Amino acid sequence: MRARPRKRILLPCFARLTVFRFFAVLVLSACAQIPAEQLASGSVFALMGDTPYSDNEVRRLDSLIDDLNAQPLAFVAHVGDITSGKGPCTDQWFGARRKQLARIRHPFILLPGDNDWTDCHRSGFDPMERLAKWRELFCFPEKSFGEGKISLQR
Repeated sequence: MRARPRKRILLPCFARLTVFRFFAVLVLSACAQIPAEQLASGSVFALMGDTPYSDNEVRRLDSLIDDLNAQPLAFVAHVGDITSGKGPCTDQWFGARRKQLARIRHPFILLPGDNDWTDCHRSGFDPMERLAKWRELFCFPEKSFGEGKISLQR
């Protein structure tokens, strides 16, 4: 019996997208106040998640950001997990991700993933302290993150 060939995922950062996260982004996108001219023209947005987990993925994310910046997007959303389930959960890693993601020229929305705080206990961190740090770095109550800004409502 021959084994079936494995389906190749072209963008591994999308490999673990969950239904819950997809709907969370849809809900968030409904809260965004996008200018009427973009809505009239049929807005296009980018969705990513579960990246970067390693230094290699950091380099791939830099390339993806360059590609996103070249596109006419209404906004970009990341559904969480900017670190793997085993970390790193350090201030240095999160600070570097903030700097990296700030290169996105479009309005940017980042959701916290379980790897970003709850799983940090695996590398010796207190999950609630990591969530507080994540919020300090990435949460802006009324505006999106990134170079471009859109208003957000809770």
